[in-house]
Amino acid sequence: MVDGSAGIQARQRAGGAGYVGGVLEIFLGDVFVGTIVELNGRNSVFTFDESYIANDERPILSRGFIDAYERLRVRDGALGRVLPFFANLLPEGELREYIAEHAGIDVRDELAMLWLTGRDLPGAVIVRAADGREVPPLAAGAPRVIPDGDRLLRFSLAGVQLKFSAVRNAAGGLTIPISGREGDFIVKLPSMRFAKVPVNEYAMMKFAGEVGLDVPDCQLVDLDRVEGLPNDVEDMAERSAFVVRRFDRAGGKRIHMEDFNQVYRQYPPLKYDNHDYNEMARDIYRLTGVEGLRDFVHRLVFSIAIGNTDMHLKNWSLMYRDGRTAELAPVYDYLCTSAYRIYGRNSLALNIGSTKAFVAIDDATFESFAQRAGVARRIVLSAAHEMRDRIRETWPKRRPAVLEQVPSVVARIDELLARVPFFSGKPEVAAEPVDTGNEHEELA
Repeated sequence: MVDGSAGIQARQRAGGAGYVGGVLEIFLGDVFVGTIVELNGRNSVFTFDESYIANDERPILSRGFIDAYERLRVRDGALGRVLPFFANLLPEGELREYIAEHAGIDVRDELAMLWLTGRDLPGAVIVRAADGREVPPLAAGAPRVIPDGDRLLRFSLAGVQLKFSAVRNAAGGLTIPISGREGDFIVKLPSMRFAKVPVNEYAMMKFAGEVGLDVPDCQLVDLDRVEGLPNDVEDMAERSAFVVRRFDRAGGKRIHMEDFNQVYRQYPPLKYDNHDYNEMARDIYRLTGVEGLRDFVHRLVFSIAIGNTDMHLKNWSLMYRDGRTAELAPVYDYLCTSAYRIYGRNSLALNIGSTKAFVAIDDATFESFAQRAGVARRIVLSAAHEMRDRIRETWPKRRPAVLEQVPSVVARIDELLARVPFFSGKPEVAAEPVDTGNEHEELA
């Protein structure tokens, strides 16, 4: 723990910008990294601490803070919003709205959200106020009653689905700590808009494990076995929740991770933009080698087979088990999203080669993908064919269980395996109906 002097130094570096708010201290586990200073309005500035800069063995906060020469970018963060790395740690969608409503903060206030959720963020990042305050100060127009810090659901499992951090209880069920901290499991609740999302995700994660992907322990549980659910979510019509063990927690230790939107220094709304699977393959090969590249190709092929249209940049992550060496994190948010009639049903989230359309993907697509990524065509095609063979062998065995749970998912996967040239071995068929709408809809 460092004292408040770091906050004082940060305020001095911020100059006469008009400090009016708090100072947040950033840690990776017990390593002090730097500070975020709140300025006028919702502006802030992030500064690395000199001790972190001088540490040649410092743990990696993000590849986005490392330049092409493997040097730390130490220039102070630009005045404005919290930097993209920190913005991507925060929840999105209905989860963000839920936390903001119960904490009495503006849903748009990233700094207040980071302050509030900073003790249980994804990975090893810890954020806490330099002055020890548990909750952010009241903003203009905020409720005049400051919530009790110990009674807030204070966590940030970045994503959009309503979900909670939980711990195993003595009876074998799960308990959601009232403060939302330090859970070893993620409990993902039924969707209010789409049917059987937890069952869909469970079925696809089990399928992924059977074809050899790195899948964390997961299960379906009845909501009655989850203690501590807030009163306003207890009466859901669907009673199955999807529960997955957190792979960024192990034996009381935090394991650092970051998603590719953080790697590419983009704010959350840009997770579908500016980068693609070709570029990701290039960087994964550079950071993790041949095995990492093969794993990435395996996951891409599987995502195509199950009609997962939502594998955007935030649904791929790097882990740093030793604090410095990158590897692909276990898989997460695997669903047959295209079983639902939503925008993006007929295409991937990002380009592979030069296409997103399922019905255009064939061997030539993977050759173009390898060329654009600057990686060996032989490695890419070998890995792609290997996963295709595993899927063809495994799906007939997995299909009956999925048919019993979510028939619409079986119908969609059967359709894709018959229509996508890479799986069917047939030339490209007539295109599926063009997607309508101007934005993606997300399930998880």
